[in-house]
Amino acid sequence: ALAGVKHTPSQSIAMTTLPHEVAHVNIQDIYARSGGVSLGGDPSTKPASYKFIGLALAVGSGLFIGVSFVLKKYGLLKANEKYNEEAGEGYGYLKNFYWWAGMILMIIGELCNFAAYMFADAILVTPLGALSVVVTALLSGFFLKERLSFVGKIGCFNCIVGSIGCTGGN
Repeated sequence: ALAGVKHTPSQSIAMTTLPHEVAHVNIQDIYARSGGVSLGGDPSTKPASYKFIGLALAVGSGLFIGVSFVLKKYGLLKANEKYNEEAGEGYGYLKNFYWWAGMILMIIGELCNFAAYMFADAILVTPLGALSVVVTALLSGFFLKERLSFVGKIGCFNCIVGSIGCTGGN
């Protein structure tokens, strides 16, 4: 038990004396004490437009993050050419506009993803994260002259089908 804190059996809290163990709390008691307010909020009280706002933010996140990967790699390659550096060495990329643009888009994409979870359920937002993989694969063919293998094309197809399958019924 914690020093100076008195616990009664009616509080439904089981404390252990070992420091590495976690206190067990009865969730129903916490829910009842909060006046019936759940931590995540009742999904039925959210306006229907929130789902679409969350989905739009999640799709935007995938696009921003996908483009950011391509821009950052493009910036790295250009910096390596300009400063005669080998991949993974030096700091020339910090002077490259494309790398910084990619980093800013990455931050914007992650903020959009974070905001999407405020509006839509995780079951809708999380599968759309695979969109960034597809965007990166498609754009790297155009801007970085990379070829997508047959297995990569099947992987992109599976990402799209899986995302639609997970979010389509909700």
